[in-house]
Amino acid sequence: MTQIDTLVTDPFAFYASAVLGLKPLDPLDQDPTAATRGNRIHEVLERWVNSGRGSLELLDRYIEEMLASEGSQFPLLRALWGPRARRAIEWAGEQIIAADSDGLTKMLAEAGGEWLLPNGITMKGRADRIDRSAEGGLTIIDYKTGRVPSTAAVRGGLANQLGLLMAMAAKGMLATRAGATLAGEPAALAYWKLSGGTGPGEIKDALRGKPPLSAADHAADAVAIAIAETDALLLGNAPFVAKRVPGYGWSDFDHLARVAEWQDRPKRLVLVR
Repeated sequence: MTQIDTLVTDPFAFYASAVLGLKPLDPLDQDPTAATRGNRIHEVLERWVNSGRGSLELLDRYIEEMLASEGSQFPLLRALWGPRARRAIEWAGEQIIAADSDGLTKMLAEAGGEWLLPNGITMKGRADRIDRSAEGGLTIIDYKTGRVPSTAAVRGGLANQLGLLMAMAAKGMLATRAGATLAGEPAALAYWKLSGGTGPGEIKDALRGKPPLSAADHAADAVAIAIAETDALLLGNAPFVAKRVPGYGWSDFDHLARVAEWQDRPKRLVLVR
């Protein structure tokens, strides 16, 4: 799903990764990356949610098992990162228990699937969590241990992952590894920032702002963007330009497009004047 956003903002990065098959090499003897640490947090929450959630004591047991496994290979990692990971996961567990008490009817973690778009392109995605309320409304939740996309990026069509996942979930296309699935009416999209710091976590409405934008409308917009971008770039003749949205992040392939050189050129011209 994030590759759709790469097509929107930086087509060259998509071309280098998906078409040329390029990828950066990890340094030798590198400690677990931020992505790896985030995956461990996801795995603990997936295990607890899909086992029926149960108690916070059970969640703590899963946390300890994960930290013991990681600590056996990287003792310093457990000492430095372990307390933050524990605070973040326990905060998420408390929010989930509170949602249960408010009438949540069902919850699935790590539900994925495929969707054949009308233009013949297959889109794949996986939601960190799908919640369904007593009224039947679906909420797609994305756990973030790093940067959270801005509301402007989501509402502006630059961050479409949650909208595409909602479109699939509403049709019952997302299922857990055990085959469980949910369907319902789009209700909300949210990022859960799992920092584990002084403020262990924060829930952010991905669509907040004015004018109001419903989850259903955003999902429809995201699907339209996915079809338009794949039509133009994957099925058409549109060029895979670098940094089509200027200033929107950096990728592992910017050096191949010499981005630092040509983005800095206007500044040098101004200085010459």
